[in-house]
Amino acid sequence: MNSTRWVVLTGAMFLALGASAPAAERTEKAEAPVSLQPRETWWETMLASREALVEQEAVAERQAEALRLANPVLKDFQPLRIELSGQQELRKIRVRIAGMKQLYLGCAGQTEAFLADAQVIGRDGKAAPLTLAKTSTTKARDGWFRQSREPIVWGRQKFATGFVMMNSEVYLELEGGAEWLEGVLGAKSKKDLRPLEFWAQWRSHAGLVAKAVAARRSLAAWVAEAFTSSVDSRQQRLETVPVAGKLPWGGLLARIAFCEAGVLKQDQA
Repeated sequence: MNSTRWVVLTGAMFLALGASAPAAERTEKAEAPVSLQPRETWWETMLASREALVEQEAVAERQAEALRLANPVLKDFQPLRIELSGQQELRKIRVRIAGMKQLYLGCAGQTEAFLADAQVIGRDGKAAPLTLAKTSTTKARDGWFRQSREPIVWGRQKFATGFVMMNSEVYLELEGGAEWLEGVLGAKSKKDLRPLEFWAQWRSHAGLVAKAVAARRSLAAWVAEAFTSSVDSRQQRLETVPVAGKLPWGGLLARIAFCEAGVLKQDQA
């Protein structure tokens, strides 16, 4: 999975759409998104526009990666992304942070993750516990990133110290002289839940997700303004209803639109 698609999936992008003024009556204050691709129908416009947006995000991601590789400090840093579930064995991580001034750690998913025995290793090989003394946290409404108040227990293993997290990202100011960040990753075991994502990044992943969400909401608003019939508006609102099936995007309106376009048969809906 490429990083741009990861941003989209992590953001849980179900957009709430609503109808408003016709396109001709838009105020001049709001500029149309660069990714907007007008078509004959609202769903063709939405699909084409989202495809254009994904390509723009991919270009921006490639440019950011080129900047990282050109940086003498960041070029040796390997951004970390791990998929975790409670059914997996614990994962030991070792992230090179030599020369870095900041680091972003975070996770997104339906269950709680933990980073146990987290420590930084200096040039002299000595280890020191990772602390949240110089940090700031970005979190979802149901999120947290904090020091565990009690030992972390996973199966028969027990860790005296560590951090627990859910749907949040923490910004760490790194002390000079640190070479490595180490720890043990795991997730609480809950059945029938999708794996969660954990990341260690040189820039804010939560910021990228927020930008992606804003871009998709902007597209949704422009499409809603351009197609204001009662049928179009109702179909757009139905996009917030998730359904099973592999379609370009996951709302119920996608199935309705594709049925009306003859892509799917009604008896498959």
